[in-house]
Amino acid sequence: MPSLGPLPWTVLEVGLAAAVALVLGHCLAGPEPGDRRRARDLILNLALLAVLAARLSFVAVHAGDYLVEPTALLRIGDGGFLPWVGIGVALLAGIWFTRGNGRLRQAAALAATAGLLAWLLAGLATARLQVSAALPDLLLTRVAGEPARLAALADGRPLVVNLWATWCPPCRRELPVLARAQGSHPDIAIVLVNQGESEQEVRAFLAGEPSAPDNALMLIDTGSSMMAALGARALPVTLFFDAEGRQVGSHVGELTRATLAVRLQRLREAARGPRPQR
Repeated sequence: MPSLGPLPWTVLEVGLAAAVALVLGHCLAGPEPGDRRRARDLILNLALLAVLAARLSFVAVHAGDYLVEPTALLRIGDGGFLPWVGIGVALLAGIWFTRGNGRLRQAAALAATAGLLAWLLAGLATARLQVSAALPDLLLTRVAGEPARLAALADGRPLVVNLWATWCPPCRRELPVLARAQGSHPDIAIVLVNQGESEQEVRAFLAGEPSAPDNALMLIDTGSSMMAALGARALPVTLFFDAEGRQVGSHVGELTRATLAVRLQRLREAARGPRPQR
């Protein structure tokens, strides 16, 4: 799955778009240093405004989830953005800020268009890099010690597989979110697979966790074979499979209540008509 260390590849996509827009804006702004500074400042301000608007609009749509978990507002790595809202707000702001300055408006418009195209093309390239893998047929261990296979736990339902470890702070923070989803979405199997730790370590951790997920849907992968099979390079990672065991999505990093709800809805849509999601 595409990622940049512990960060999703979308971070690089946004950075590439901003770099393209800044370079082109600098070249088109005009010969005077003041022109280039104004173009640079405008593009940076519009980019920040777009990100802020995209985030706040997502939060507004999912206000109920964020009211329950206010600290999730700051976890922008969860991918909770409505990008087209951000683009629309930045467009209107750009028109307003460049009123009376035709050259700056033209430079900013061309730079923003180039940046947007770079973002779209990078997203398409990332989608092509993501391999839609089949659910690995691995024999893992339940918390109680019995062997189990993921396909058997799915029981013909769409499946969410969360890879985690007790030493991973974002993994621990998202445990209550996943536990709540297990109880409220019985039509989807949500399985947590601990990576690289012993049965004793996992049991000791869960014994002191008040919001621990269902132990029946908790597996232990002492050898981290799931990470190797799925190409995961950081924790936490959450993978989404349709009822036929085909991977239709992935998320690198912590999931909040709101972003998990969006992902589960996408998984239901994929079950009606399979469509890969990043």
